[in-house]
Amino acid sequence: MKRNFSAFLIVCTAFLGQSCDGDAFEKAKTLMQQGNYREALGQLNEAIEQDKNNYEAFNARGVAYFELKEYTNALLDYDQAIRLNPEAYRPFYNRALLRVAQNNANEALKDYAEAIRREPRNADIFVNRGQLLAATGQADAALRDFDQAVALDASGLFLLVMKQMGLGLIFGLVFGLLTQKLIKLLRLQTAHNVGLNAIFLVATGLAVFATSNYLGGSGFLSIYIFGVIIGNTEKRLVRQSIPALDGLAWLFQSAMFLILGLLATPTQVLQSATMGLVLSLALIFIARPIGVMPILALFQYSKREQLFIAWVGLRGAVPIVIEI
Repeated sequence: MKRNFSAFLIVCTAFLGQSCDGDAFEKAKTLMQQGNYREALGQLNEAIEQDKNNYEAFNARGVAYFELKEYTNALLDYDQAIRLNPEAYRPFYNRALLRVAQNNANEALKDYAEAIRREPRNADIFVNRGQLLAATGQADAALRDFDQAVALDASGLFLLVMKQMGLGLIFGLVFGLLTQKLIKLLRLQTAHNVGLNAIFLVATGLAVFATSNYLGGSGFLSIYIFGVIIGNTEKRLVRQSIPALDGLAWLFQSAMFLILGLLATPTQVLQSATMGLVLSLALIFIARPIGVMPILALFQYSKREQLFIAWVGLRGAVPIVIEI
């Protein structure tokens, strides 16, 4: 009887241990999804203490260390995850991202290759490797990776575009109409607080952009639709606010280019110079005129006006900021 009871206790202890291990790992994943990486480390330490062969826990702890910019600890955990399960692709993929952050392109490319060998249907790996290849001046190889990523995720990409465009359009319309009613309710058109009116427009615009982005829509499409509605229905308010808004626009543009300059790494400029110049010339002389001139022709703009509009304005600044 005592022997049976002891066996029962051993089984129960093992079961409870596995349950706690799983609970700790699940809690850690929840905390990481919430961005609480420091707190997640405690749960991951507990999960690893209870099962030192849990490669997923080592990999997840590596991700937590990576997000906290503790790259040495992250590398140790990714290495251990690979030793425990050499056929898993995620530790190789995550270690490649770490190598990129450490400016170790050669080792990162090796890890990307290992991740692709184990999971050749994952489009994200091809996208990230393509970006690294482009940054190191290997344009042809980068384009091949981007083509492969599109081929693998064509349907997903289409659904993503439809989701962003659809939600972006809806949020732009809803916020535009609601803001229009709020302006009439507060009688802002007859108010003489020009500075405050400009702040009101900026605040509502930022709310539109942030809400749409947070819920999976295109913030840029939402703010564009919002601006079209407000600009065409509340003309007096907009005219009064233009001087203040113009100053803010120049301030934001200056800050944007200052940040872009601070993020540039001088040692990598020459590596990307050739591809950058080629893309710039293609954008100026091919892509921008092709995209702009046929549309303006529908509205009977002259050729000189079409050429002028096709060549003026910022080229590439917004996509760069989006990528950052």
